[in-house]
Amino acid sequence: MAEKWSATARAEYYHADHGVIISSISPVATDADFQVKAASLNLDYLPTSNVAFRVEGRVFHSGQDFLTDRNGQPTNSYGNLTSSIALSF
Repeated sequence: MAEKWSATARAEYYHADHGVIISSISPVATDADFQVKAASLNLDYLPTSNVAFRVEGRVFHSGQDFLTDRNGQPTNSYGNLTSSIALSF
């Protein structure tokens, strides 16, 4: 975008047969497959060579409920907005 600014977009897809790694320690053939799609967009500002500021938005979506919302209700999507400062020396 400019000398001190950059933006990055990312898309992800995750598939776990029978919930391997997600649902249980010992998945069985009757467990549902777990599939989720995610996307993120971040904006970075690098005022100097050893300082970076980042703002990132990320969303996840699945065809089945896989999390609970803030009210304890099952949901098939989740999103967040985070910020960070990284220093290198």
